[in-house]
Amino acid sequence: MHAEVLIGDSVVMCGDPTPQVPAMPASFAFYVADGKAVDAIYARALAAGASSTEEPSDRPWGYRSATVKDAGGNRWSICAVTEVVSREEIERRMAAMTKQ
Repeated sequence: MHAEVLIGDSVVMCGDPTPQVPAMPASFAFYVADGKAVDAIYARALAAGASSTEEPSDRPWGYRSATVKDAGGNRWSICAVTEVVSREEIERRMAAMTKQ
């Protein structure tokens, strides 16, 4: 299960824990305008005292994203859609990653 809240021009999603993302105080993902904004907000979060759990990178499904953890243990994923990718292309990219 998950919920989405629109705040201004940003979507904030909240979800149940999974094996990959265990229960914690909170886990949030929010979308920003573009890949440059992902990098800038990530750097700003680190400067404010957050710790990095995933550095900014381009994902096979057409996103650029990064994840930080704040002082309270909350996880924040910063995302931007950088390209529209077909399911077939995502599968091809994922398969190529597993061969490396």
